[in-house]
Amino acid sequence: MALIQVSKFSGVSPMTPPRYLGNEAAQTALNCPVWMGSLQPIRGALALTPSPLTKSGAIKSIYRFDQSQTNELNHWFHWTTDVDVVQGFIAGDTTERTYFTGDGNPKVTNATLSLTGGGNLYPIAAYDIGVPKPTGTFTTAKTTTVLTGSINPNPFGGTDSDLTGSIDPTASVNVVGVNTLFTTELAAGDTILVSSEIRIVDAITDDTNLTVTVAFTDVANDTAPEKASKEVVGVNTLFTTELAVGNSILVTGETRVIESITDNTHLTVTVPFTDVANDTSPVITPNLTTTTAETRVYTFTHVNSFGEESTPYSETDMTPSTEDVYPGESVVVTLPTAAVTNVNVTKKRIYRSAAGTANTSFFFVAEVPLATTTYTDSLDGDDLNEVLPSLTWVQPPTTLKGLVGMPNGVMVGFSGNDVYFSEPFRPFAWPIQYIQTVGYPIVGLGVIDTTVVVLTQGRPYFIQGSHPGSSVMVEADINQACLSKRSIVSMGNAVFYASPDGLVGLSPGGSAVVTESMFDKYTWQAMGPAALLGCMYENKYVGFLDATSGNGGFVYDMKAKTWNFHNIYVTGAYNDLKNDALYLVQNNELSKWDSGTALSYIWKSKKFTFPEPKSFACYRVQAEGYPITTKIYRDGVSIVSLSVTDDSLRRLPAGLGTDWEFQLEGSTEVYNVQLAQSPQELNQG
Repeated sequence: MALIQVSKFSGVSPMTPPRYLGNEAAQTALNCPVWMGSLQPIRGALALTPSPLTKSGAIKSIYRFDQSQTNELNHWFHWTTDVDVVQGFIAGDTTERTYFTGDGNPKVTNATLSLTGGGNLYPIAAYDIGVPKPTGTFTTAKTTTVLTGSINPNPFGGTDSDLTGSIDPTASVNVVGVNTLFTTELAAGDTILVSSEIRIVDAITDDTNLTVTVAFTDVANDTAPEKASKEVVGVNTLFTTELAVGNSILVTGETRVIESITDNTHLTVTVPFTDVANDTSPVITPNLTTTTAETRVYTFTHVNSFGEESTPYSETDMTPSTEDVYPGESVVVTLPTAAVTNVNVTKKRIYRSAAGTANTSFFFVAEVPLATTTYTDSLDGDDLNEVLPSLTWVQPPTTLKGLVGMPNGVMVGFSGNDVYFSEPFRPFAWPIQYIQTVGYPIVGLGVIDTTVVVLTQGRPYFIQGSHPGSSVMVEADINQACLSKRSIVSMGNAVFYASPDGLVGLSPGGSAVVTESMFDKYTWQAMGPAALLGCMYENKYVGFLDATSGNGGFVYDMKAKTWNFHNIYVTGAYNDLKNDALYLVQNNELSKWDSGTALSYIWKSKKFTFPEPKSFACYRVQAEGYPITTKIYRDGVSIVSLSVTDDSLRRLPAGLGTDWEFQLEGSTEVYNVQLAQSPQELNQG
């Protein structure tokens, strides 16, 4: 007695000879979700019309923007290149700021940029990621306070300037007075005016004799000699409001310290002026003898319309402009007007150091519009509190690609052998100190929690850490290169990709070629894995192969470890978690996986081999619906090809054989197939 019965249908394992397969395994499994147990068809892709994909050329990448939309036809980004898209992790962002690589320079867009104008060729517009550091000529200059009115020092016109007696100078340094009071009215160092010549007293002998530092040339007798006065008179001045005792003033090229202030037009200085010219623009100057200068280093940044900030001007040396500033002085900052393209810079932020070294912190001074070219900084140091945050915030390289996002707010991309990381939750800032370099050219990236999986043309790597500044890199425990960037799929605790030997499942806990028991490397390579496009859908790896391979693709169930093929050909795909849907690009039109009408499947059993020839006389196919095309093979030769319309017993042509197989083709569920040597045996089965 012999009975062949299959009531559970599984997938293929091409590497296993047909006679050694399990009873439920298949030689062929096309368009059937074998993880279901019974034999069922997958549904075809449902074409969505009118298709929102309108760009010319073969569309390779799609992304559904504006997740608030209920209409699944609205706002599809699409490209003819391999593009990676990540929505930004940005607190308070209401515009769905979205970042992507693979379409020229790394770019960012949002609802306003991507959806405005241009029909539905989304994204309509985008900016380059980040903000370039400022360039151009950046200078600073100290400025002083110009006083109101004018000042005529008139040192010899004060009330205390007249001397007693008369002086008859000689053509020498000796001076003789008549009825003078030199010892009481003068002192060494005083300035005297005699016969219209000004001289400084060197020494006083007595009331009528003194010497000067430089000999008089005029020998006329002067009956009204004068001593220079400390009094200063102003015209239309505001001494009481603009000045204070201790301030220094610059008048007619001479600097003097204020001793006292009488009113708005009268004050005294500690040392008399010698110049008598009227000064219409007197100014306050630092008192170099009584105050200490503050050495300031200035810099500035650019800010775009998103509020994202650049690295500062000349960040390599941090000394673009240095000033020694005294109390009472301000600094005029002159800003360049260099054009900044494709980043929408709108503002400038000015910073200055709180100390005089290039290694100190820089503090916020002011934010000005981009068009502003000058700003006067008169802030006191106590008013500075916001530290410059963007000292290392450079743009990503223009060659960045493979963008992925991590749950810690970090974005990651690569160029060549280098892996780049953004600042957490600042996708516009990519510090160079975060770069990690691997030993082989990088093909693509995957993500497992806070671990970056780096797939290369050689061995893979893990970069692990909660922050890019403290992450470490380790080699994976498997030597399998990545053949296809588009094959990389991050699936929870593992990353899957196409290698030369098969489909690899990679995780820090252990890695393996998951198809090694199903395919040898030659069978696998014949499928064309270098063109594999992988997706995750319902926790299964859905692969799409190039049409020239002869296989549309496959579905791999990691849990059940089953594999079946499908004949759906696509050029792009997108897994929409919100809609729980896998969207496809077929002939440049948008469709949805497993949402159309049931496809026709083909499922061929194992080769049931007996030690002695058997004659099977009848068979039965039990299904939820008919017809089911049934093919029966005896020793490799088809003996029946029949469209079964019900579950009735069917007779088989007489004959003996050691190898028996059957194949089912249809689009309805089959749950049991039996081959028996007699009707009685079939009924008993």
